[in-house]
Amino acid sequence: MVGPHPDTRPDADIRWQFQRNCTSASAPAPASGASFQPAISPPGRGYPLGYPDTRQRFAEKGPSAPESAPAGGYPLAQAGIRQRITGIRQRITGIRDGYPSTISRYNAAVKKFIFFKNLSGDHDFVLPATSKDIEDFCFWAGRNLYLNNSYKISASSIRKYLCGIKAWHTFHDTLYPEIADKRIELLLKASAKVDATKPLKPKKPAIMLKHLIWLSNMLFPGGKADKAIMDLAIVAFWGMARIGELTYSKPTGSIESQLSLLTTGARIVNSAIGEKVILTVRNAKTATPGKPQEIVLHSLKNMLCPVLAIKRRLEEAAGQKTSLFGFFCGETRKHLTRSIAVNRIQLVLRSGGFDGLLGHSFRVGGASLRFALGTPVDEICVLGRWVSNCYKLYIREYDNSSLLESKKIIEELNELWDED
Repeated sequence: MVGPHPDTRPDADIRWQFQRNCTSASAPAPASGASFQPAISPPGRGYPLGYPDTRQRFAEKGPSAPESAPAGGYPLAQAGIRQRITGIRQRITGIRDGYPSTISRYNAAVKKFIFFKNLSGDHDFVLPATSKDIEDFCFWAGRNLYLNNSYKISASSIRKYLCGIKAWHTFHDTLYPEIADKRIELLLKASAKVDATKPLKPKKPAIMLKHLIWLSNMLFPGGKADKAIMDLAIVAFWGMARIGELTYSKPTGSIESQLSLLTTGARIVNSAIGEKVILTVRNAKTATPGKPQEIVLHSLKNMLCPVLAIKRRLEEAAGQKTSLFGFFCGETRKHLTRSIAVNRIQLVLRSGGFDGLLGHSFRVGGASLRFALGTPVDEICVLGRWVSNCYKLYIREYDNSSLLESKKIIEELNELWDED
């Protein structure tokens, strides 16, 4: 999104872009005494076609206006913004609560589109988009034989971006240029043919036990933040979790309990093979509305035990209902965000010569190790919350040396734990 804006809510980019659109439709009020004549704004910038021109003012303060409203009433532009933002906020909240990752993907699509328009020289562009805007975007972003730049993406990614742009138009009661669909389909088919000639994108690497041990040895002597990140890494690996599911949207302040992993969302129970922890994850990427997912962690007899990691987090929280992966700095509760955790983890791994590992590598690593050790696929799918064969996308084959090394590490860790 172009330019800074102070709103830090997950749907801030859509809100801000909407306000830019509506602001462009406002103008000085007519002279006093002029009658209000609703007009239809022209297509293009400002309010979309079919909405009344908002450059008039209320003649008097309405009965539903708040006490703080001026005696002459709000400008219609401001009143329109208030009414429409309320409706948009309700729709966004519904999507965010049911599918919390959807709103971030929609924002990414709008950001990419605005970036394209700015790069094309149209610095004053505001949505809604025209058919030509969308066609030009597909030609700019899709691979073809005539134009090459560093911003090219696959045809499948463009389809996802277009869904986000359509969602923007839906949120704002604006018609998406449907006439563009047939032409765009041809552009995407041509782009997909060029995609087929390119080498496949490298698969995300897997975190292995040697990486996890390095992280633990380097982070444990650190401060409260490092200890929280260490426990996060252990839980993400054995729970085959996405880092984003275990972290928070902001580092301080109140967090949304219905979308966050709290200390109250961790249950420790006894099982036939020892203790286990059940984490209730409410912002899982693949969760369905009203049905939070559960991450099950079984105890291990070594320093990488995920149950002990959860116990350390609960002990640090001192019985308070707060973020599970966080820490107190004086009286202030600090929450781990995805960017803070991943950046710190990557920095520590690079110091040990382990480069190229990503936040998603923990989910990949946990699944790959279990598969290499002979864990049944059905059990991997249950623990990783997969309901189809998509689990195969996360499996990285262990060669003989890596498998032997991992087994040896497990034996040594268990022996050290028994000695203690």
